[in-house]
Amino acid sequence: MKTFKISLVLLATIYMLTSCDFIERTAFTFTSLEDSLMVACPQGDALCFEMKLKVEFPTKGSDATALKNVQRTLTTDLFTEKYIDVSSESLLPTYIASCYEDYNLVETDIKGSPVLYQYQEFLTAVPLYESDDLLSYEATRYVFTGGSHGLETTMCWVFDVTTGHQLTEDDIFIDNYSDELIALLTRLLEADAAKRNLTLKDFWLQQLTPNGNFSVTEDGIFYHFNPYDIAPYSVGSTRLFIAKNELLPLLKKETPVYELLK
Repeated sequence: MKTFKISLVLLATIYMLTSCDFIERTAFTFTSLEDSLMVACPQGDALCFEMKLKVEFPTKGSDATALKNVQRTLTTDLFTEKYIDVSSESLLPTYIASCYEDYNLVETDIKGSPVLYQYQEFLTAVPLYESDDLLSYEATRYVFTGGSHGLETTMCWVFDVTTGHQLTEDDIFIDNYSDELIALLTRLLEADAAKRNLTLKDFWLQQLTPNGNFSVTEDGIFYHFNPYDIAPYSVGSTRLFIAKNELLPLLKKETPVYELLK
């Protein structure tokens, strides 16, 4: 009798492990890339050059063409197209070396100036959400080149993993979606502003438009607006979440995003 019970447990375990609902399928394998360079100023202990980069980069995929398309888009947007043919393991050190070379050229040009040129860049890039149909990816970059403050920006991508192509608003929303989406974003912005002790007058509402900088999760869509996109630097960045029940009427049917959220 004991043997029979153990067999039932074993069968149940095998069923769970082979069930599509139990296993989260993803199209890509990500490799953690990390590199940094810190150079002290000629005088003193302060750093004149500082870069710290952490990137979860897709290096394997079930479809070679889709993987290449995602790699190309991310490499171009994060580092510019001249790095497209650089291998993943050399990507960060090659980029850092190029930035440091440019820094030295600038520092040489202003030698003798009472103001010492400084450069800081911090980058973190990670997959935000993965499924067997969609990949949402997000990167936050901070750059300081002198002055009163640096600038932190966030970039978002949504990929159809079957093709590796980046999805835009025109791909996922119904025709003539813009006005309804802007009205929805405006309402969400008003609520978000109130939580931050702000009003709509603190924002440039004429610039509150679908900007392509969005991420998709199973709960809805995040729109991200960086400093200066819809408000002065002092307001900071703004992230607006549209819940899936509000999104569905605006989405094209039979698209990966609609299938995920319905």
